[in-house]
Amino acid sequence: MHWMLLHDPGMFASHVLSVAGRLLVSWLSLDWRFYWAVFSGLGLLPAILRKRRSTRQTMQTTDRELRELLERFYRESPIILRQAGKP
Repeated sequence: MHWMLLHDPGMFASHVLSVAGRLLVSWLSLDWRFYWAVFSGLGLLPAILRKRRSTRQTMQTTDRELRELLERFYRESPIILRQAGKP
């Protein structure tokens, strides 16, 4: 989903670097599902690129604007998280 919907160049580069780093170390934990997910995504790359072009044309909010909106919501929301067993 990130490959299809993340358009901010800096955020996308950060994502690619994190995936590359994880590719280098996931074999230590035998996380074969991660490799399967990445290589399956690479197989879908032509469709992902087409979808990226179409979503970019219809975007109403940038990735950074959306992140700022969510950060503000979580900072200002009246939601109080409590630990289990505590009132």
